[in-house]
Amino acid sequence: MKPYNQKPLSLAARVMCFVGASVGLSLLLIGNLVLNVVERHFAEQDAEEVAVINKAVIDVLRNNNDNNIQLSKALFGAVSGHHGVYYQVRNQQGKVVFESAGANLSVVKDSLRQVTEISAGDLQVWHADDKTFRGVLTHNTIGGHNYLVITAIDIGFHLQFLHKFRLTLWLIMVLTWAVTLLAAWYGVHKAHAPIRRLSNKMGDIQADRLDMRLAPSFVPSELQDLVSSFNHMIGRLEDSFNQLSHFSADI
Repeated sequence: MKPYNQKPLSLAARVMCFVGASVGLSLLLIGNLVLNVVERHFAEQDAEEVAVINKAVIDVLRNNNDNNIQLSKALFGAVSGHHGVYYQVRNQQGKVVFESAGANLSVVKDSLRQVTEISAGDLQVWHADDKTFRGVLTHNTIGGHNYLVITAIDIGFHLQFLHKFRLTLWLIMVLTWAVTLLAAWYGVHKAHAPIRRLSNKMGDIQADRLDMRLAPSFVPSELQDLVSSFNHMIGRLEDSFNQLSHFSADI
């Protein structure tokens, strides 16, 4: 049984494989980096908005007395000009003093960790009622009373934007990868042109034209050693052919 000899890859195929792998890996890293930066930007933006809402609620708690009716009315108007924001206030007995309409924040009261300062890393994400929220739970002591404030925003718009942005980004990456491979293939094809011309010239050398020599100065530097070796080989063949011709003439 004859051993199976696998045909080696062409030079063009080797270059294309290397370029495709390296460019693809680079684009993946760049794409992930860009996505992380954009997601981080949205998280920091949300943290700033949550902090503003939380401060507005705390200011209302500081400026109002313990009358729950008046406090509830004041909390209702604590935040204005913000879309998709929700907050809940609980007193030290755990009773809900106020809760914004449109979101049931009680479902996450026990799962949120309490923080003292609001930053992007402190925000938590959860899903409820077909919505996605990002928010935080703060513990506040005001006038000798303890309050738990849950502040959250609806990040559905951000997620929708990120989804479209992710699709667009990967589409651009794939097109960039394809164009780069096409450019690499064209570059390899053009780079092999001197080799093809050299091969044609070598094929023109016949037994009656062994005096022909290739000019090393007219080929790229990478092929000059090959041309010199070929000329040396042709010279030895010419000498051997002349000796054989003289020997045959003498006989």
